[in-house]
Parts: sequence; C-alpha cells; structure tokens
Amino acid sequence: MFDKVKLIVRKTASCDFHRIVNPFTHMGYDFSKEKNIKDCDLVIFNRLPSFSMKLLLNLKRIHGFKYIVDVDDYWFLNENHYLYDIHQKKLTAQKIIQAITSADAVTVTNSLLADKVKSINKNVHIIPNALPLTTPYIPNYNYKTRFVYAGGHSHVNDVKIIKDVLYKSNIDLTLAGFNPNKPQSLKIRGEFPKNIYLLNELELDSYMQVYDYMNVSLSPLENIEFNIHKSNLKTIEAGFKKLSIIASKIHPYYNDLDKNFVDYASNQTEWNELIMYHKNNVNYSKDRGQKLYEHTRLNYNLENANIYRKQLIESLLK
Repeated sequence: MFDKVKLIVRKTASCDFHRIVNPFTHMGYDFSKEKNIKDCDLVIFNRLPSFSMKLLLNLKRIHGFKYIVDVDDYWFLNENHYLYDIHQKKLTAQKIIQAITSADAVTVTNSLLADKVKSINKNVHIIPNALPLTTPYIPNYNYKTRFVYAGGHSHVNDVKIIKDVLYKSNIDLTLAGFNPNKPQSLKIRGEFPKNIYLLNELELDSYMQVYDYMNVSLSPLENIEFNIHKSNLKTIEAGFKKLSIIASKIHPYYNDLDKNFVDYASNQTEWNELIMYHKNNVNYSKDRGQKLYEHTRLNYNLENANIYRKQLIESLLK
C-alpha cells in the first residue's frame, strides 16, 4: 500500500511523532527508505511540509500527486504564546490555511478542530490520537502517591493555574521533560516549588517513560481558544500508563467520551481538594488509573485508529 506514498517528517516535532511516525510505523511504513516525491501518488505530512508550501504546490501541479495534511492544533496562536511573534513574522497560520485549502484530504484529532477546518476544506476526517496496545506499564509500588507534570514548553501560563496549590501541597512531584538549555523550560521550572524531582527531556520515541512509577498526572489548561482545540493526548498517555489524571474542566479534557474517567478542577479550590485527596488516598489514585487504562485501551488504541487511516489512504490511491 505504501509503494507510492511519501511521508514528510520533521524529526524533532512531537506532533509529527504522534501523528505521522508512530501510527505509520505500526502500519508497516519503512522510514529508512527514502522516496522521491515525483514518483509518489500520495504525500502525507503534519501541518506543513519540511520545505515551502509554494514548492509543494508546484511539485503537485507538475507531478499530479495528491496530499493529506494532518492538523492537530488550531493554527492561530494566542498572543501570550511564546511562539506568537515568530508565527506572525513567518506567516505560519496563513501557510497552514494554504496547506488545508489545497489538500485532497485533511485529518484532525477532534470535532471542534474539524469544525474549524470545514470552513476551509470540507473533506476533513477525525482520527483521534492513539497509542499502541503494546505500550509498557511499569507500576509504582511506593506507598505514597506520586504526581507528575509532563506538559510541553509552551505551557507556562497553564502551569500558573496550579502554582499556588503546588507550593502549599507538599506532594511527591516530578517535573518531566526538563531541559536546562531551553529558556521556556526554565520558565516552567520557575513556576514549581524547589523541592521537586526533575526528569530531563527524553527522545520522542521513549518520552512515555516519564510516567513510569507514577500515580497521578496533572494537566492544567488555560481556557483560551487555542487550547480548547487541542487533543486529549495527556488523558490518553496517562491512561495507557495506568495513571489517574486531574485536568482542567475544559475541552479537550472535558468531553462526553472521557468525562467519567477524569477528575476535573475548575478553580484553585478544586485543584487543591483533588490533589490532597489523591495524596492521602493512594488506592483511590490507583483505582482511577486502572479504570482510565481500560477506557483508553478500548477507545484510543492505535490499531483501530489505523483502520480509518488505511481506508482514507486507499480511497485516495484509487
């Protein structure tokens, strides 16, 4: 099926890992075999290709291939996002819109994002983030509840939601994905208490190890338009690792499919109450983690998501 399919990957982008590398590796695509784009009938990439859209569209016109663009985030950043100025200067949103407009199909992670895409390109398909059923689980046998925050470097304002609570709670807390060489990572570190564990940034193909030996994932999220169009990836990651999760009560975390398996907080009082309850009731955390594990394996397994991917690809190769 992949003889005439070319995947364009930006190797350092986490979105490319989840939306291109991981799913297509499990479908049997061989990334070690380079293909010339002019010899392919279908090209697939996340957000933008690794070269200019102008070049891609020119090559498409000359060689006649089709392309799928995967969009996993809203293309307009909020003004306090650390990449806002760069995106404005590089016209990134306009380029993503151009990629969506000319695409033969668009894939997205959720229905809210699909609604945004439909106004530009009606051929949109929802394929949620998912993980392979073979994801290893390493339990925490500690008698204490262990908490982890594993958000990316763009989440400084999200972390501020729980900053005061964390300073008062005295919990066993790990900040995962720390990189002392990145200014944004240092900013996030500054929002956390000093007496926490730091787990350095891992390679994309092994970063899920940050959840090993943990019980509870913390996922605060600011209620802004950019955030509510994101995916519930942190819920899925926690579930596959048998962690329970405390998350902000907004989309993407708050949705009809997941709402009975996630503990939600809408304000600092609720964050404090939930964190303290989990801290003092490790068996509750483990029970919630087990239920989330069963839920995510049923609803977010990569094998099922890839069935839809395969059907879409086959329809475009006809």
